[in-house]
Amino acid sequence: EGGRSDRRDDRGRESGGGKGSVGSDSWHGTVARESRSDTSRDRASERHSRRDSPRARRDSSHEQPRRGGQAHKHSSLQDASVLGESLDIARIEDAHISAENVLTLLKQHGKRMSLAHASAAFERLAKIGETRKNSRTCDEALELLVEVSITLESSFDLQFCRHVISSLKKLKSKSVSRASLLQAVSDHMFKLLDMCEAADVSSLFVLTFELQTTQPASFWQACTVRHEELLNDYTLQQMAETMCWASKIQAAKLQVDHSFVNLIETLSERVVHLMQKPNYEKSNLEPDIFSNIMCAFATIHQAIPLQLFDIILVELPKAEKWKAHQISTIIWSVAVLKINLDQSVFDFLARQMTSGLCSPQDISNTFWGYATLQKVPDSNLVEVLTQRAIDTMRDFSAQQLSNLFLAFALLSNLCQPGTRLLSSALEVRMYERAACIPVDKFGSQEVSSIMWSVTTLHKDGNGVIGKMRPERGRDIMLRMVRLLPKLAAKATPEFLAQTLHAMAETQIWNQGFTEDDTTHVRRKSEGSSRDRLRNHDALEKDKIDVVQSYSARALEVINDPRLEAIHKFDGMHMKRVRWALRTLAVECADLLAALSRHARDIVCLDVVDIMWTNAVLWTKPDPDVLTALAKKVDLGIETWSTICVTRFLWALSVVFVQEAQGVTNWQSVLNKLARFLLQHEDSLDTVTLKQLHQFFLTCITCTALGNMLPDSILDVKEKLEQKCILHVREASASQHLEHTGGQGCAAQLRKLGLLVECEQECPNTGFNLDMLLTASTHAPPHLQPPIIDGLRGWVLEIDRPSHYLAGSRTLKEGRCRLREKQLEGVGYVCIVLPYWEWTDVLQRPDHELQAYLAGKVAAAFTAAGKSSEH
Repeated sequence: EGGRSDRRDDRGRESGGGKGSVGSDSWHGTVARESRSDTSRDRASERHSRRDSPRARRDSSHEQPRRGGQAHKHSSLQDASVLGESLDIARIEDAHISAENVLTLLKQHGKRMSLAHASAAFERLAKIGETRKNSRTCDEALELLVEVSITLESSFDLQFCRHVISSLKKLKSKSVSRASLLQAVSDHMFKLLDMCEAADVSSLFVLTFELQTTQPASFWQACTVRHEELLNDYTLQQMAETMCWASKIQAAKLQVDHSFVNLIETLSERVVHLMQKPNYEKSNLEPDIFSNIMCAFATIHQAIPLQLFDIILVELPKAEKWKAHQISTIIWSVAVLKINLDQSVFDFLARQMTSGLCSPQDISNTFWGYATLQKVPDSNLVEVLTQRAIDTMRDFSAQQLSNLFLAFALLSNLCQPGTRLLSSALEVRMYERAACIPVDKFGSQEVSSIMWSVTTLHKDGNGVIGKMRPERGRDIMLRMVRLLPKLAAKATPEFLAQTLHAMAETQIWNQGFTEDDTTHVRRKSEGSSRDRLRNHDALEKDKIDVVQSYSARALEVINDPRLEAIHKFDGMHMKRVRWALRTLAVECADLLAALSRHARDIVCLDVVDIMWTNAVLWTKPDPDVLTALAKKVDLGIETWSTICVTRFLWALSVVFVQEAQGVTNWQSVLNKLARFLLQHEDSLDTVTLKQLHQFFLTCITCTALGNMLPDSILDVKEKLEQKCILHVREASASQHLEHTGGQGCAAQLRKLGLLVECEQECPNTGFNLDMLLTASTHAPPHLQPPIIDGLRGWVLEIDRPSHYLAGSRTLKEGRCRLREKQLEGVGYVCIVLPYWEWTDVLQRPDHELQAYLAGKVAAAFTAAGKSSEH
């Protein structure tokens, strides 16, 4: 971007050069004059001390004789300083220039630097920076050079500004001093706007975007006017670059009006005009032109004009010398604009990309673009990019890494069963990188993408997430979840729903049970009970912290009309939140009530989900909410399926078994449901019949509820009850539930003299009973059960963590509470061994284990006997 303003004659002196020239008042001349006396005094002693050194002897064979009394020209910076020769960085030979030399020079003589030599120093550092050698030293030298340059601000000219901009493009640094220098350069270029060329005005755009400064309207107006004046001087490449940067400024909202959108449209028309000229040489079209134009329109989310797009399609395959960032930008732009390109274009771009180096940004943009377009990349391209990603993973930022996770998760849904694009080696490196990036670098978008992607990548063919492999996947999920409470304060409903849903899908927090999306029956995922019990209290705390912070944010959004207008909870968001709360078993009555009151936009089917969630978490909606839900159901019940009807009846029975008051508001709904069941009797399967049986059983065991039901429901019960019991018994016979330590418990009870039957089916309820205890003459007196009228038996059950609501050792989730009520209703007495007691006792000797069991059984017998007396 413009050459140096100074030129040198054959003797190495500066001549000509405009404002940036230094002339006779050169930096090296000043240094030489002031240090001449010191140098002459020290030279003899320094020469004497170095004469016999090993390095002097080693280099003596290469020493050149001095001719004509001329001083020998040394190549090293130290020798040049000693001899008092030129200290101008531009005069040091390329072969000997280094970051250390430049840093030494700046430290010793930086305060005496002139503008021209600062310009030369920037150029030299840019060359060093391109080699990426001694990057720390180079950064230190750059920082010092920037500080020196700022002191020369009053003498800045346009040529120096060009040199600084050109050099700092190649030298990546985020220092405050660098930003200050760029701001000074921007201010001076704006003052000299009338003298600026097209490239200079584009540079102003680049500086403004990099500094992220909001300029006044007069600044943008002046820049736009200058652009229009220089429109005929623009090359195609300059126009494309200007369009790209203008779009980024517009997207970053650094420019408030729409003048830049108009500027982009004007420039695109000019591009079309030039490229349609018959005598225009199209063989010189650079790939940057296409990538910058497409990036501009994609950044502002505006469709590319048809004429321009047709030209791009024709000319794009003719361009040569493609670079990876140009190809990835085009693929990203096509994905953002949702352009349906011919496969031949993708094949061409893939061939070009496999031949060059790729940066992390190129890799993540390319995979993200293919995934968004729902196209599986070519296998050769995947192989090349995968290897490059492995090699450069340490350089991936949080955003680039999250986009890569997201891309592979989306692509996994497009691949054939058994096909996996994400290699194990790359997956491990991605997890390692996610563990190394500081947590403050992850924003809400990155956390949400990574959590959703990790859960998606670990799903099996049935959509169930088992134990995460590698183990780092588990660690990353833990790390992301512990960030959620901090991000909740400004979270959107989409973020709340997606992250909570991803958390609930993971075995770490769902106790190994999830809810089937079709039947809504709980299903157990892979993994042992021991794995799920590990760090149980800490994981429960994670759940509670997240849900409480999410609840506070959701209530804030729902109750504030201003926030609600911006961040609206739609039906899908609320459904995903309810599913997550059920799966995580977190009691959050305030949030459930708010979501139910906010359900004005829900459809009739969502009422089933609302009631089901309240039933599982053993909560009851407010009376006014129940009344509103009843009206919603009454108007749209004809659209339900049999699974919706039976789920709703089960949920309704659980909600009203807590308190039967309010059932009368549902009389009309219950009558319609009864007619529906009789009409669709043939479509009832095992799942629906089992849920219907639970409803009938609750009506029997809860007299208050049964008395309030309409006759139509009682008629359905009479007709379908035997069919329900038959299917429930068949399902129970083939079902084998996991009982941690159940067999060991039964063996210890038998040693105490009790008769124990494991996993016996209850003929009245169809439940599998963990252990059924009966009296024995061999048992000691305190273990003889009391005689109670109507008692069917004693049931001992081992409760697991999944039976309780998160963080509670007293509140059980709705299914377990209903089971206990139904067993008690048909005449059983339940003796419960909580998991936190049982897992601890299992580690003790047999005599202590037997003492614990004897105490539990004796206490239950005594309590039941006293209760029967009253």
